[in-house]
Amino acid sequence: MKIFIIDILSVLTLLITLVIIFFRKKRISTPILIISVFTVIFFTIYCLFMFLEWKGFISEFEDIENLSGVILPILFILLFTSLKDYLNNEKIKNSEERLQLAVQGSKLGIWDWDLKTGKVSFNAQWAEMLGYEKSELKEHYITWENLVLKEDIADVKTILEVHVKGQTPYYESEFRMKSKSGSWRWILSKGMVMERDAEGNALRAAGTHLDITEKKQMQEEIQLKNEEYQTANEELNESLLRIREINQQLEKEKIKAEESDNLKSAFLANLSHEIRTPMNGILGFAELLRNSDLLPTVQEKYIDLIIKSGNRMLCLINDLIDISKIEAGQVDIRYKATEITEIVKHVYRLMQPNAENKRISLQLKIESSEKIHAMTDDVRLEQILTNLTFNALKFTYQGYIEIGFKHTHDTLIFWVKDSGIGIAEDKIDIIFERFRQADDRILKPEEGCGLGLSITKALVELMDGKIEVSSELHKGSLFKIELPLIKV
Repeated sequence: MKIFIIDILSVLTLLITLVIIFFRKKRISTPILIISVFTVIFFTIYCLFMFLEWKGFISEFEDIENLSGVILPILFILLFTSLKDYLNNEKIKNSEERLQLAVQGSKLGIWDWDLKTGKVSFNAQWAEMLGYEKSELKEHYITWENLVLKEDIADVKTILEVHVKGQTPYYESEFRMKSKSGSWRWILSKGMVMERDAEGNALRAAGTHLDITEKKQMQEEIQLKNEEYQTANEELNESLLRIREINQQLEKEKIKAEESDNLKSAFLANLSHEIRTPMNGILGFAELLRNSDLLPTVQEKYIDLIIKSGNRMLCLINDLIDISKIEAGQVDIRYKATEITEIVKHVYRLMQPNAENKRISLQLKIESSEKIHAMTDDVRLEQILTNLTFNALKFTYQGYIEIGFKHTHDTLIFWVKDSGIGIAEDKIDIIFERFRQADDRILKPEEGCGLGLSITKALVELMDGKIEVSSELHKGSLFKIELPLIKV
């Protein structure tokens, strides 16, 4: 009876095992299925003999009954293994479902590429990110290639080929793919070769697609904003630089205005001195001439001094008139046919007495034996040379002064050279400014009011020429003028 109960339990266990195997056969391994089939056959025979023994058709079945002690543990092992496989398969199923949800949530398109056949398997998200249903796209490499922008395909293929050859651990690239609506979507593609043959040739690759269009648009907007900010920053820097330059210019103008005030004060003081000195001479000597007892020689001397003082005042007045006309733009240059060497000789003769009075050697140097005829303003040319020579006489106390002239095929060149006190290097730029001299002190009566060189420079420029100065303090100066040679 005990053995019979054990047999009944064994049969029930077998039935439960068979039911589980039948309903879970897709999730149970093949070896277990084979063992189960043999077990079913065995127990079918076993049950048949049990039935025959129970009915009395056979009397001894001890050997087969003894097998139940072996079969029962086997059945329990099969049951345990089936349950274990079932639980493991459930875990795998849950993991696959979670993975699928994760893929859907991340909006990743999955692709699997068979490099031999060119077939590319992909999930629904791969197609949906381009606006397609999966069924609308042929699962092949050509489909992907046709959707990629032509401008991008060459670079993408190069990156992919490098990885397929095994030169990089993984593949990654960004490119544009055409959507169903015709718009272009930016795709980030990542993947790697999953399988190679014995020779290392790639057989299978897999990876993902991610739509990064919005990210790209944001990057472009950020770049545009950065460019706008950079442009604004550059404009701001330029504005600040202009403001700084304006402030510097204003500071210079302020200093210049202050200097101008000082110069005007010095000029007015010098001008009053220049007017008062000859005027006192004229009035004083005129008063002395009232004395009828003066000898004729003395009277003649006084008259000469009056004339000299008058000429000095006339020169000053002429300078003031000239500078006023120059500032007003009312100086006219009147060209006419002129013999140039004759003007140079005339200035030499005119200044000779003044040089003799100061015991200065006045020299004339003309580097041309022939007469030079040209179109020029003879009055202004004479004024220029006279001013330069007179200026040299003022600042030369011993030695010599040279008046010179030469020409080229298109240029008239004049110079006045002296062995006078010279000009400091830092003062050369200011001597042509109005009311300025190399020394801004109130000069001695014979030294003028500081307009001669300013007038000279202005006249030279009006005649389309230029004036240059080279000088060394205590060693003398050289003033050179170049005027265009306009042939008659």
